[in-house]
Amino acid sequence: MVRLRPGRRRPEPTPAAPEPLSEHDAGVLDGAFGHGYLVHTGGPAALPGILAHWQVTQVGPVWLHTAPRTVVTVSRAHDRGRVVALGHPIDTDSGTTDAASVVDGLLRSLVDAGVDAAVRRAAYLSGRWTVLLLHPASRTTAPGRGRQPRLGGLTVVPDTLASQPVYYAVGRRDATLASSDTLVAAARDISPSTRAPELMAEIKELRPQGVVYLPGETTLYDGVRQVVPNCLLRLDVDRPGQARHERFWPFEPRVEDSDLPRVTSDFSERLRAQIALMAHLGPLAWSLTGGLDSRVTLAHLADPAPPGTFTFTYFNPRDGVRSPGAAEDVFVANLLSSRLGLPHRVLRWRKAPEGSVFADLHRMTYPVSYASQGAAHAMWADLPHDIVQVQSNGGEIGTVHMRVRNTRPITPAKAASLWLGPAFSEHPTYLEIFASYLEYAQFTDERLLGYDHHDLMYWEHRMGRWGHRKFLDGDLSHRIMVPFNDRRVLETMHRLPEAQRVAKALYTAVLDAAPALQVDDPTP
Repeated sequence: MVRLRPGRRRPEPTPAAPEPLSEHDAGVLDGAFGHGYLVHTGGPAALPGILAHWQVTQVGPVWLHTAPRTVVTVSRAHDRGRVVALGHPIDTDSGTTDAASVVDGLLRSLVDAGVDAAVRRAAYLSGRWTVLLLHPASRTTAPGRGRQPRLGGLTVVPDTLASQPVYYAVGRRDATLASSDTLVAAARDISPSTRAPELMAEIKELRPQGVVYLPGETTLYDGVRQVVPNCLLRLDVDRPGQARHERFWPFEPRVEDSDLPRVTSDFSERLRAQIALMAHLGPLAWSLTGGLDSRVTLAHLADPAPPGTFTFTYFNPRDGVRSPGAAEDVFVANLLSSRLGLPHRVLRWRKAPEGSVFADLHRMTYPVSYASQGAAHAMWADLPHDIVQVQSNGGEIGTVHMRVRNTRPITPAKAASLWLGPAFSEHPTYLEIFASYLEYAQFTDERLLGYDHHDLMYWEHRMGRWGHRKFLDGDLSHRIMVPFNDRRVLETMHRLPEAQRVAKALYTAVLDAAPALQVDDPTP
């Protein structure tokens, strides 16, 4: 839906395809690419199959195609700008989840101070969102008397973790961007890449065990690119071939602060306020294990908890046989929930039956690559669809995930090694891929302004390329919110010296003040 304040002119939507859907297909439409979007210039896109039933809305020079549960908020019209928020922006600084208020604040910054000021304001929003800033193109000359400047400039800003990915492809006459590379490919009739499967086969041969994912800029479709976290996309809708991918953060040099109580206070104040605002969007469902990240976020839940709050933990029966830790996660999460007086659910990790609604919506969302569906199906089948799931991924950005470090500058060889290990650091294919990636993301030690490139490789490459999949899996049925998807939270964590971050001193300080969330083994 498009959320507008009373009295505002609602943009005229293009009628959806009139053919009625079966109950099965309606369920697939509701879940596939959950909370997804596609933005096209030059007219509405031609989406295939049941995607033709997505809502289509024109805002200035762009057409928005949005999934049934995607929230679209459009600012009031102004001759020098327009703002669109796709998703759920939370303004923790102002204490509001009212998206209309958020986009109007961004519009004021855009009109009064320019694009960069609006980007900076958006950068410190919490929640999960993608922001479109419409403004006069840089080449636009002053309009004649009685004429308004055309809003031909488009700046696309992702949230802190790019948790709603931004994929895009441009041609000579139009441009397409979307929350999935599959959507971009569908709109532009792009065939799957032949190189990506070959790369994955080679990667798995060099790394037989552990997490694997595509490196650098590589996507499943040739010609489709992805916006890197901490970067944005600038387009001129009349000259889309001149699209520019630019780094916008860090804004200022990192400042170190070893005062743990002060940093802990700032961290907790921000997290507590943000989580309280998340509860305005729906009942909170905490994804809880015995690990540190989820316990630390849960420590900032209000007491008493908002009505309807509960916790849950996945359990794969096969893992219960192979690994005692899997069952221990369930038992610890249950114990912690009991101490807090919260209901606790256990979700059985399982595959959906072939031909079921979920199997078909999952295949539509991931048509050309294997994607495990055990957790996604468990959430879709066993959890209410009106909840806000609190997912605690991303904390490792501030607690030194990459422990093997040196002071040598970032190079393609080092980036390849930080990706999946030293086996890739001398391989010509991956040296070439990461040389291109470092240039594309403007990833240089000078541009990182004192932030450690080991941490930012985890943030931008691992989370940006692989880590967000957990969020997208939950979106197939409900909405996921991520407390660490907050630039202020991550900047606060990075104020601490490396030794304190390695020791997880911030987490220890938080849990020392929350005895109900302490366990004998801090990392079961």
